[in-house]
Amino acid sequence: MHTPENHFYSLTHEFRTSLSLILGPTEQILKQEELDENYTRKQVRLIRQNSRKFLLLVNQVMDAYKLGHKKMSLEKYRGDVTDFIAAIVGRFREMTRQKHIRLNFDSQLPVADYLFDRGKLDKVLFNLLSNAVKFTPDGGKIQVTVSPHQNSEGRQGITLTVEDTGPGIDPEVLPHIFDGLYPLAFSTNKYEGTGIGLALTRGLVEFMEGKIEVESEVGKGTYIRIFLPVQPVASNISETEEERPPPHQPLRESEDTMETAPHIDRQSDRPVVQVITGHADLRAFVCAELSLMYQVLTEQDGAEGIVQTLKYVPDLIICDAMIPEVDGFQVCDTLKSHPKTNHIPILLLTDPDELKDHLKGLKKGADACLNKPFSIEELTLWTQQLIANRKLLTEKYKGKYEKTDDADLWPAANRDTSQQLISQLHAFIEKELDNHELDVEALAREMGMSHSQLYRKVKAITNLSLTGFVREYRLRRAMEFLKEGQHNVTEVAYRTGFSNRRYFHKVFVKKYGQAPSAIRTGIRKIGRTY
Repeated sequence: MHTPENHFYSLTHEFRTSLSLILGPTEQILKQEELDENYTRKQVRLIRQNSRKFLLLVNQVMDAYKLGHKKMSLEKYRGDVTDFIAAIVGRFREMTRQKHIRLNFDSQLPVADYLFDRGKLDKVLFNLLSNAVKFTPDGGKIQVTVSPHQNSEGRQGITLTVEDTGPGIDPEVLPHIFDGLYPLAFSTNKYEGTGIGLALTRGLVEFMEGKIEVESEVGKGTYIRIFLPVQPVASNISETEEERPPPHQPLRESEDTMETAPHIDRQSDRPVVQVITGHADLRAFVCAELSLMYQVLTEQDGAEGIVQTLKYVPDLIICDAMIPEVDGFQVCDTLKSHPKTNHIPILLLTDPDELKDHLKGLKKGADACLNKPFSIEELTLWTQQLIANRKLLTEKYKGKYEKTDDADLWPAANRDTSQQLISQLHAFIEKELDNHELDVEALAREMGMSHSQLYRKVKAITNLSLTGFVREYRLRRAMEFLKEGQHNVTEVAYRTGFSNRRYFHKVFVKKYGQAPSAIRTGIRKIGRTY
């Protein structure tokens, strides 16, 4: 028999369980005489997990108290409901992946701003999805849908549904699941809970002047439907504001915040040339002549030159073959073998009486050798030519990247380290494709580079910023999904990491010249042709 006393006991039991799983691991960590890092990390993760669960329970009790004592207020904010719901659904992606559950989200709402209480809608959907994921078995399915709706009273709003393929709810319990006295007693006794989450869910829905209904069949699953009187509001957003990426889009970068030398302006159109020579007068002379057209970095020995190159990734290196510590040949060999710098053209200054030095330089990876003494006109022409050739290769790659539909751009046998880097980036982005919070720092960590190093490397190879590189890959995958015809436009946007439908529509049209919906409609028409 379910009574308030039993419910209170169930609630305190959940509190005690969470506290036990916080205190227990804490004591085990403190007992270690020598810290075992792997064991400690495992225990800390358990502490964090149960601390969050404990906090959730406390917050639910507090919200239930506020509802019951009329101490809660409605706080409406303006925003896109679809984007907001998609973000909440996204928080469960990893959990459902681990259980091999197919989690789908479909929005039939127009792209528009709505006024709604974000905090309360977040709690409602979070509770429903938590239950759905908890009770849906491995290999099951959860479908979340939002659509415009008019209720029986003629009131306009939206309908939000959550449907799962879990064990279903016992018919005797079904009428009482929102009472707060019933943990979800399903056809199997395998699961436990306090029941407060669903009671709070109904309370929050009704507080927002909405309605919640549930249908369930043992052995087949549960279907929960919520109506909320939320309507679009007139847009006063300017066209320029709509064209900007959403304010919470993590994959953005500002080149002027990158760690460049104070005298190097990465926003400038002038390429960066590095001059490495131990001869002070030669260094000063070349710097003075080239600085009219280029930004110039200088270094006096090979070892420091390599460090400087790795840090600033210039567009061209002019290196003297005979320099202190590490000579020019070793500089070529090191930089041409390094994934961060192997794309940079190197002009090696060699002795005219030593043909073997010239050949050795070319074998070590120098793009060209210039004999000393040289004229400044010849040096300038070589500088212009090498930078122009690199730019042509970059544009050629960029065109190939934008046109290809293949996930891998080059045959395995022909990959050099630059191509391997691009392939590695593609693989990582693919792994995190639906993660709209993926940021450039995560990309840099994965590649073992700093943000600025990876930016310059990718920029040099593709002529794209890191943000642009990821966006191009996501758009290409979005086109593939749309052509498959298995997903609607909204789902494709969120599957490819776009958390804002307006922004997705804008960049897709800019790249492909037609709306995402036109691609999907075209595929449907082809599929209906006999």
